[in-house]
Amino acid sequence: MPKVWIPRCGDGIRLAEPWTAILLSEHRNVEMYRAAVGLSSVGSRWSKDAMPQRYTVTFLAGAELVFDRVYIRQGADSFASVTFIVKDDADGKLVGQRFWVTVDNANEIEADLTSTGNKLGPFALRSYVTAWQGKADPTVLERAARAKLKRSELANVHAACHEAANVPWPRNSRRSDKRLQVVIDHHNAIVQAAMPAALIRRDAEHAKASAKATAWNNDKKSVRLLGEQTVRRASDEEVRCGIERRMMQGYNGKNSAWTPVATRKLSDGVTERDMLCLNTWIAPAGAKYICDLGWTVTTNAEGAVSSIRPFAGK
Repeated sequence: MPKVWIPRCGDGIRLAEPWTAILLSEHRNVEMYRAAVGLSSVGSRWSKDAMPQRYTVTFLAGAELVFDRVYIRQGADSFASVTFIVKDDADGKLVGQRFWVTVDNANEIEADLTSTGNKLGPFALRSYVTAWQGKADPTVLERAARAKLKRSELANVHAACHEAANVPWPRNSRRSDKRLQVVIDHHNAIVQAAMPAALIRRDAEHAKASAKATAWNNDKKSVRLLGEQTVRRASDEEVRCGIERRMMQGYNGKNSAWTPVATRKLSDGVTERDMLCLNTWIAPAGAKYICDLGWTVTTNAEGAVSSIRPFAGK
């Protein structure tokens, strides 16, 4: 009697016999279908005409698939499905593609478990393609490793800048400020340097909004239908908090407001980066940074932050 095996998401299997996957017309199968027939990606622009109602793809023995999602639920048999990611195939054309089939179709597979803990989700395509290309050209994996280290290093640098702006909140709380005094003093200097331009911008926007409100209130019909408009002017403290929030945006290095304006490679793999905070509404329109004060962040060869010190001037 054959054994019952329930896979975990991330388990990889290698086909022992050819298997034909039946792709049904649904947005999660469109990219797989287009890759199979040699068409370009459509991204999120999906329609019912993007693929046939039914399309088959045959995988040869030796192809490797990863379980990405298994959906089985009582009372929802018509939705029972298994989602796979192609980890390896004969020519690499489908590597990284994600698709789903019915459970009945998946039960036709004859395969052996080969790996566990594989990457999952719709954004894993690049990592699978890189791994497949690296089998033929090891330099691909070396370049990918260097790029990954650089991304991790930049994320650490951004996190250090965010931590320098991490003011305990609320201000009158008893929470201790764990930042060094030199960091606190320079953080306050950055805020003070950005304040004059931010206040000018606030006053200009308030005047513009007040003019619109005045014009609205002079229109008796509009006032009668929807009432009068009032415009509130942000306080200086609110402007200051807005500057600090800007310096904290993108915590952990994701979409960070901080950007390097200069990078220096030193000995033993040490790197220094001068970081400034990008402007949104804080400084006058057209200004790229909130001010010319920032941080010089030093990282070691492993990409970890070793020091952070004040930086003045671009």
